[in-house]
Amino acid sequence: MHKRNLFWIIWLFVYSIGYTQTTVPLGFCKHSTVIYPDTIYHDYNNIKRFLGKYEAKLTHFQKKTLVKEFKNQACWNTSPTNMGWRNYKQLLDLWGIWISQKEIEIWDEKFRKESNDTVFYYSDEISVNNTRTYQFFEKPMVVDFDQNQDADVICIPQDHFGPASGYEIYAKKDGRWQSIADYSGSFEGLEKTENQIVIRYLVHDINSNAQIFLSIVLERKNNDWVFKDFLKQCYAYQTQKPFKLLNQFELIIAQSSTILRTHPHLKKMGLVENQLSTPTLTGNQVGIFPKGSKALIMAKENNWAFVAFLPNSNPEKISFEYETDNNSEKKPYYCGWIQLTK
Repeated sequence: MHKRNLFWIIWLFVYSIGYTQTTVPLGFCKHSTVIYPDTIYHDYNNIKRFLGKYEAKLTHFQKKTLVKEFKNQACWNTSPTNMGWRNYKQLLDLWGIWISQKEIEIWDEKFRKESNDTVFYYSDEISVNNTRTYQFFEKPMVVDFDQNQDADVICIPQDHFGPASGYEIYAKKDGRWQSIADYSGSFEGLEKTENQIVIRYLVHDINSNAQIFLSIVLERKNNDWVFKDFLKQCYAYQTQKPFKLLNQFELIIAQSSTILRTHPHLKKMGLVENQLSTPTLTGNQVGIFPKGSKALIMAKENNWAFVAFLPNSNPEKISFEYETDNNSEKKPYYCGWIQLTK
């Protein structure tokens, strides 16, 4: 009887692990609007398209309270100081909130200590060492998914290397505002259910030789939406997109060395010669994963599967990477096609 109970305990533990992994809300960008942004309404990053209807409607008092909270929890200790100031000031400017001369002097003192008496500029364009930063047209957005006058997400536009525009996305974790993601690119989707919200974001950077697709996952806790998970997927630019994803992903373990491909074919297909093509190992092969590697089957096509190798996978060879993200603690899911039967 004891052995029988032990068996069921072990089975439930293993099953729960599989269930957790197969319900990870991975996705796939079926179309990219980064290259063709909405320039008519200055929605260069699709923030209005996907988040606009949830923009927070706060009273003046609520706005001032939120700005103070955002400054104390997310901006004041940001390094370098000018970046924290820049984010704080953008939210001030969004709502036309006045800042006192005394507070400007406090920021000025903090900046001087950090930068050896370099002059601190209070202006519409943040300056460092007399060099103006590249400016885009985007504005911050505060998001309230339930429209209950309680902010859930703060999006601050940023200038990235290139120059390229993008957003830094903040959400609540452990009761405090925290930076979750800061990448150039565009919002590419929003999926909202009763207890979960997934914000999709497509990274666009000239230093990347592969596509990065981000998913910011929020969960409901009482009347709040709080940060739950940050998922990163990496795949070759020329990867054939699956027609439809499975409702429930399937967890598999590679029984032998497994080749990751851009297309569900053995032939040399998917070799696109343009600036948005990812180098391959050979033919349409972009990665080789050793026996025992775990992956989630996201879609199937005949005897092929579109998979996401788990972040703890250790590929023997991989042809794509995101240069400015090499030192990130958050490892990606490597996505592409594998052959199920030979």
